[in-house]
Amino acid sequence: MQANFHECKSIVFPEYYLSWTLQHPEWLISRWKTSDGRTLEIIDPGQCNLDNGPDFLHALIKVDGVLMRGDIEVHRDWQDWYHHGHDSDRRYNQVILHVLWDFSQEIFPELLQRFPHFIISRHLRYPVDEWLQHMEKLGEEKITEQEKCGNFNLTSAQVQQLAWHRFYRKCDEIRQWVNDFNWDTAVFVGLAKSLGYSKNSVPFVELVKKMPPDKILAAVHPLQRSPLIFWTLLAWQGGLLDRPLPHPLSVESELWYRFVHHIRKQFLPIFPLSRMGIIHWNFARLRPLNNPYFRLAGYAQILFHFQEKSLFEQLLHLFCQRKELELLLSELEDILCLPLSVEFGPILVKFLGYQALPRKTMGKMRCRLFILNILLPLFYVWSQVNKNPGFSWYLEELFYTFPATDQNTLLQQFTGSKIEGDETRAYVQQALLEYHEQQFQSSSLIIGKTN
Repeated sequence: MQANFHECKSIVFPEYYLSWTLQHPEWLISRWKTSDGRTLEIIDPGQCNLDNGPDFLHALIKVDGVLMRGDIEVHRDWQDWYHHGHDSDRRYNQVILHVLWDFSQEIFPELLQRFPHFIISRHLRYPVDEWLQHMEKLGEEKITEQEKCGNFNLTSAQVQQLAWHRFYRKCDEIRQWVNDFNWDTAVFVGLAKSLGYSKNSVPFVELVKKMPPDKILAAVHPLQRSPLIFWTLLAWQGGLLDRPLPHPLSVESELWYRFVHHIRKQFLPIFPLSRMGIIHWNFARLRPLNNPYFRLAGYAQILFHFQEKSLFEQLLHLFCQRKELELLLSELEDILCLPLSVEFGPILVKFLGYQALPRKTMGKMRCRLFILNILLPLFYVWSQVNKNPGFSWYLEELFYTFPATDQNTLLQQFTGSKIEGDETRAYVQQALLEYHEQQFQSSSLIIGKTN
């Protein structure tokens, strides 16, 4: 039953009702059509995205018999595409279908040409008021599901299985880095992912893949190298130097600008890459010292410190000594938690407006997360490639005895659950995070997702 257009315009409801409807095709009439009359089939809606970006990732659709793989974005009104800034956000470059509640003939032609549009209100099987009742009932059921999510039982075997499943997924990702680059670069890609935290790991990793350490070191003469030079090249390429200065230009800031442009002009022939934009980075809801400018300074400092020696080889040598975990962690922290160069101070304070500065490349907790999430799976992959089962067993023992490090707020949801395992160990936390992710993927919950 097709809903009346004017009736649809006056209906107020959460945007995620449209996502729920898309996941329940039985609530829609058959033979879907795009806004311009082409046949549409959503073969696979893809993975529900609970973070920033399109609502569904890696979907598979068919438009007039042509298969298309990409993302799906959902809006009440087509103008939200522009209101939310998606037209200039690279995260939405792979959108292949725009799902809307209603449709206006005044939609911009360039948006019509960009991807097909599917109008939910034209395909409802029920009257609008009955559809809304379905949505409200489903919302109540999902809230009940979420309340139960934090109350479950996991046996020791299930905890271990979940933890290792998560560990192996990390191994697969790192194995791909090694195949694309080499062992040394894989360490720095992992370092970028860790220093990027949850909000900026994607642009940080993308930046390091575009400008890997060996390329930077080959371009900059040893006598010219410094942490600030490396930071400037990376920050410029990452678009982080495009933001306006917080204070009016002064003699000192003009000197800084001249320095930046001199460095970029010198290395432009070597790095003629397309630059990223400031919009690629997230600054909202970050602790001050987690700002990407600071984390990039930590990365540049480590790159400078290990410019003449392989960080991978030094870390591997330390792991191969098979020391007790407590001693290993202490020595790794000495290697990775380096003091930041004083030359960052004037730049970050005076020219970028920050007063509180980090003193080291990373803190103790971030270092331990880097070890747990990157170094352990990295060297586990190395042990498999080199057929060293004894080393693999040592790494497995480290994984099981590694202390709890993650402060993820999701873990607080599981306080009422019965879990067989030592909750002071990181592998139990890893198992709970994996359990949470699997539960959301299987139930395709999209409650309160904002753009």
